[in-house]
Amino acid sequence: MSSTHGAFRLSLRAALGLAVPTVALAAVIGGLPIAAHAADTSTVNGYAWRDLNGDGQQQSNEPPAVGAFVDVLVNTNGDIESAAYDYVGEDGRYSFTVPQGALYTVGVLISGDYQVTKENVGDDSTDSDLRGIEPLAAPQRPGARTPSSKIAAALKAMSSAAAKAGRRPAAIDAFGLSDDFTLGAKPVTIDGGFTGGPSAPPSTPPSTPPSTPPSTPPGSGTVKGYVWRDLNKDGQQQASEPPLPHAYVEIDRL
Repeated sequence: MSSTHGAFRLSLRAALGLAVPTVALAAVIGGLPIAAHAADTSTVNGYAWRDLNGDGQQQSNEPPAVGAFVDVLVNTNGDIESAAYDYVGEDGRYSFTVPQGALYTVGVLISGDYQVTKENVGDDSTDSDLRGIEPLAAPQRPGARTPSSKIAAALKAMSSAAAKAGRRPAAIDAFGLSDDFTLGAKPVTIDGGFTGGPSAPPSTPPSTPPSTPPSTPPGSGTVKGYVWRDLNKDGQQQASEPPLPHAYVEIDRL
């Protein structure tokens, strides 16, 4: 069958309201079917930051939320799985390329004494798109509400992904989920703000300079160091590896 005759017959069947064979939908060129195209993809990206003044808006003096873990979750007929996940970069940003047409939600978790900030307040380009939810360990706390089945499934998928990435969610973790969205050709941006956190710096500079620290007493010295999350387990610090908040350090005198 020539390509001209094949195209005419397909058009005639469509015009008469007749079913067109699936194999014919690939069209025919020179007697050979066109290869099926790979699924189109698009981008889900965003920014995680520390909302120091708790207003739900990003300010230039507010730092990124280094150590935040982002999971792009795909919902297939109620079955929720991780489509892509990783830690944000040192700049607090993330970006994932995933197939178009699916139903997604973005989950973000972070260790430390954090809380998810206000959702959808003010300018949409600089607000937080996450709603705070109970952490995984919350049902173990007296009086804590049991999460819905959908949220429980999302948190279960996030917990599994986080474990694969080398971390275990703790009771003090803050969790946030975005609304569901269907991904098209246009990239989707989901930002997340977090209040609190370890040693949160002030949102504005102090009005008076800090006092001069006391001098070191004679015969004494300083012991200092850095505790970080060795994500690739090579024993070396990398720029992409975040600090470990709330690590307990003790100095023993021998």
